[in-house]
Amino acid sequence: MIISKDFEIFKNILHDKKKAPILLKPPNWLYDIVMRWKKIYPVVDDIIFISFNSGRYHYKAEFVKDKETGYIKIKNSKSGAIWWSFLNSYISKRITRNWNKVS
Repeated sequence: MIISKDFEIFKNILHDKKKAPILLKPPNWLYDIVMRWKKIYPVVDDIIFISFNSGRYHYKAEFVKDKETGYIKIKNSKSGAIWWSFLNSYISKRITRNWNKVS
């Protein structure tokens, strides 16, 4: 899944301890109960991992830089893209909605 936002800016936002929670903030407290982010792992070779809790499931989203566009790409295996499609869509909407608040 591609998020139409610049990966380099995304990476810089996640390095900022004040901006990262704003970018990943859910729209209200109910969504925070349903799916909250837990940890941002250090960036290695333009790969970012963010751990999310969704109910009793733990989902480690892998964000990479799309080679063609330079946008953010949520990378999954083929089966993972199907299994986690709802969460990927929700994460994408959350980042897109909060983007202007932090950039």
